[in-house]
Amino acid sequence: LDDAVERADLLDVKAAVNLNEENLKRAAELRAKGSGTDVAYDQAQALLATARSRMARLEAVIDQKALKAPFDGGAGISRRDVGQYLQPGTELATFQDLSRMKVDFTVPEQMISQLEL
Repeated sequence: LDDAVERADLLDVKAAVNLNEENLKRAAELRAKGSGTDVAYDQAQALLATARSRMARLEAVIDQKALKAPFDGGAGISRRDVGQYLQPGTELATFQDLSRMKVDFTVPEQMISQLEL
């Protein structure tokens, strides 16, 4: 699933988190020196919390769009078309663990000497 927009938004939100962390540090330093107000400190805390929650939301959306197999392997043949709308739970492709795959086939007797396991 295309998550390019969310990844771009995530970069923006990460920058906002970094900026708000710095602003909170400055507000805490000014407050400790007695020249900053409690309101400015509280606002910096709120802005940082908001940016962190937006970041967590975008990370969750990106994670929901990722397709993951419960084991190492590869995706098999897709059973859907690009751009096709799907219902939740629709099977997209099979996942195959090729390191543990068993194959049963016949070989002419003349070729047995050329087989490798």
